[in-house]
Amino acid sequence: MNNEQKLQRNRLETTLENIPSAILMVDKQGRVVIVNDTYNSTFNQGQQVLEGHYDEVITYPAIKRMIKDAIYTEKTINETIDIMVNVHKKYFDAVVVPVLSRRRRKLEGVVVVLHDITKLKSLEQMRKDFVANVSHELKTPITSIKGFSETLLDGAKNDPDTLEMFLDIILKESNRIQGLVSELLELSKIEQSSHIVLDEVNLSLKTENSLEVVQQLAGRKNIKIETLIEEDVLVMAEASKLKQVIINLLSNAINYSPEGAVIRVNVKNEGDGILEVIDEGIGIAKEEQTRIFERFYRIDKARSRESGGTGLGLAIVKHIVEVFGGTIVVESEVGKGSTFRVCLKKA
Repeated sequence: MNNEQKLQRNRLETTLENIPSAILMVDKQGRVVIVNDTYNSTFNQGQQVLEGHYDEVITYPAIKRMIKDAIYTEKTINETIDIMVNVHKKYFDAVVVPVLSRRRRKLEGVVVVLHDITKLKSLEQMRKDFVANVSHELKTPITSIKGFSETLLDGAKNDPDTLEMFLDIILKESNRIQGLVSELLELSKIEQSSHIVLDEVNLSLKTENSLEVVQQLAGRKNIKIETLIEEDVLVMAEASKLKQVIINLLSNAINYSPEGAVIRVNVKNEGDGILEVIDEGIGIAKEEQTRIFERFYRIDKARSRESGGTGLGLAIVKHIVEVFGGTIVVESEVGKGSTFRVCLKKA
C-alpha cells in the first residue's frame, strides 16, 4: 500500500469514526475490514469486532441476511429492522450498499449503515397513544352528555327531580371536558417552556400557602397534615408554577389516602431545596412507578375519575420541575403509601 492509499484509508477511517450511525465494511470475500466505534459501542459493548468472515463475526441474523442479499444481487438493500441489543429492543434504518469497481462490473464489497431510530419509533408510539387516550377521555363525557340530553328531550325534563339530577351530571361532565382541555393546553405551554422565567422563590412560604388551599379538601376526609418546614428555603422557580406543583402533589396525596390518614410535608435545605410529600395511601407497585408521570396514566382509574382527575396532573408536575432544572422521584410500597420528593436548585 503506497502513501497515497494509506492517506486515503486514514481519511476514510477518520470520517467513519465521526459518523453517528453504526457502519461496517465487508470485502468481496465476506471479510469484515472496517468497523466504526458507533457499531462497537452499540452492538459489542465497546469491544472491537474481531477480524473474520461476517457470518462468524456478526451475531445478528437480520444484518447477516441483508449483507448476503446485497452481495448476491449487487443491489442496495434498505430495510427497517428490530434487533435485541442486550435486553432492549432497538430499531434501525438499515442500508447495505454494494461497492462496485469504477467500471461498475466487479463487486468490491459492501458498506453496511445502521441508523438507530429507536427514539423516533418511541416518539411515534407515544403520539399514537396520546391521540388514542385523548379520544377516549373525551368520548366518555361526551357520550354521557349526549345520552342525558336525549333523555331529557324525550320527556324526562317534565320531572323536576330527574331534570335537576341529569343537569347536574351534564354540568359535571362538561367541567371534566373543560378541565381536560385546560390541562392539555397547560402541558403544551410547559413543554415549549419559552414563556417561563425563573426567579428566586421562597419554597417554604409557597408550601405554607399551598397547604391553606388544600386544607378544606383534607378536612372532608378527616386527614391530618403534619409539616416540618425549614424557614426561607430559596429555590430557582416560577412562583405560580411552583405553587401548582405543590398543590397537585398535596391533592394527590389526599385523594389517594384513606379517611383519617396522616400526610407529612417536609421542606428542607440539603444543598438543593427539597420538598417531600409523604402519604399513607394505596401505594404504587414497583412496575408502575416509572409510568405514573406519563400522560393519562392512572393507578386507580375509578378513584381518579371520581375525584375529577384527568390523568395529566403528574405529567404536568414532572414537566414543570424539569423546566425548573430540578428532579422528581417517587418511593412507594403497595398498601403503605408513597413519598414524592422534588429537588430544586437553590437560588
